[in-house]
Amino acid sequence: MESMPEIEPIVISKPNPFIFRYLKFLVIGGSLITAVLAGVIIGLFLDRSILRKNYVNPNKLPISLNTLDNKVITHLNGVVEGTLTKKDKNSFTIANNGSQLLILVHPNLTGFVGEATPSSHVLPQYSLDKLPLGSQLSGTVSIRRNGIDGSSSPGGYITGNTFTVKSLGK
Repeated sequence: MESMPEIEPIVISKPNPFIFRYLKFLVIGGSLITAVLAGVIIGLFLDRSILRKNYVNPNKLPISLNTLDNKVITHLNGVVEGTLTKKDKNSFTIANNGSQLLILVHPNLTGFVGEATPSSHVLPQYSLDKLPLGSQLSGTVSIRRNGIDGSSSPGGYITGNTFTVKSLGK
């Protein structure tokens, strides 16, 4: 019989664990770099005007921001006008020219006074629950820096002091 040629044995060696660590590092690191780059690219092309709508241009304010930030000032008074759009027993919202303002009901606010008519010298009175949405209001408000309880906790608020009903909603 003929002899068979000798076959060299194939030696299977254990793979180098360093290669697997390196590949794992490349996969995880590459994923993180891709996610960060995608976030940067999306952020650059995102229309940020949506985010800016909530901020007031300081040049359009009737008062300096330095004055508003002064800790000596604890409250300001102002006049507001607008349409009654929402209401509940503790607050109401008026809107004017696309802006809205939530006003808390001040304990001394007993009602809303209507305007006098030439035929009547008695001013009509309205309670908030009887005042229809869509009514045109003007009134004075207090803007307070401190919390409702008067403490220095954050959470400034706006309360309604006196209001006149310009016209009733339907």
